[in-house]
Amino acid sequence: MATTFKSLYEKRCNKDGKPQYWKPRALPNVEMVVSDSGVPESIKKILASALFLEIDVRQYVSELFRDLEINQVSPICKALILSNIADESVHAAQFRYAIDAYPVNDIDLKEAEVISEAWKNAPGSPIEKAALLEVGVFVACSLPILLRCGGSSLARLSRMVAEDEQRHVATNLGVLQKFGYNPFSFSPELDKLRLQTIDWQIKSLNIKRWGINKDWFIDRSNEMVTSGASNALSDFTSFYQDDMPFEVSNAFLTY
Repeated sequence: MATTFKSLYEKRCNKDGKPQYWKPRALPNVEMVVSDSGVPESIKKILASALFLEIDVRQYVSELFRDLEINQVSPICKALILSNIADESVHAAQFRYAIDAYPVNDIDLKEAEVISEAWKNAPGSPIEKAALLEVGVFVACSLPILLRCGGSSLARLSRMVAEDEQRHVATNLGVLQKFGYNPFSFSPELDKLRLQTIDWQIKSLNIKRWGINKDWFIDRSNEMVTSGASNALSDFTSFYQDDMPFEVSNAFLTY
């Protein structure tokens, strides 16, 4: 079945047709599934960057919404975008709870803020930045690592956020397509930032027994950005018992 703005919006609504939002909650500090191989350091950096980048994505999509002309998108698309903006507030609150449970150091927070500023100052449409961050960093790298390596608390966070991000990616790629962009090709400046962000987050990650490291995730991110799918990433996330939809194939973009 082809993805449409209407189907995306209806899927997230209750029987009364109103958007449903899950509630952030405090997390217990559960032992990580992988406590070596650079995983703890990587997870702390992922959490530090999420604290800024989730808010940034909300800002980017909000900027897009304010700039929309009345006839550029349908009312259902506008309702979907507004509900996605509200999701980002939920995500930001949940990541704050995660940092309460898994404290990050000041150096990581300062470096994450520098990355955030680089995204803000980079040339490009706000919707391009939101789409690339969500599909190329969150979905392709950050959330899968939290799911498989972080233990039950961070796995729950990953599952909840990933379900929303699947819808956000579909929405933002659809909007890019609607506005005449290629939703699977981004500017060299933004693409360089994507790679720099992943490099900073997981530079030390190297789980030899699983055969994954930073370069492995960069390959998965490249696949997701250029085609919307990655069989290797699906295999990686499917090891978790409650597999979540981490991908949005370009074959279903018919907006």
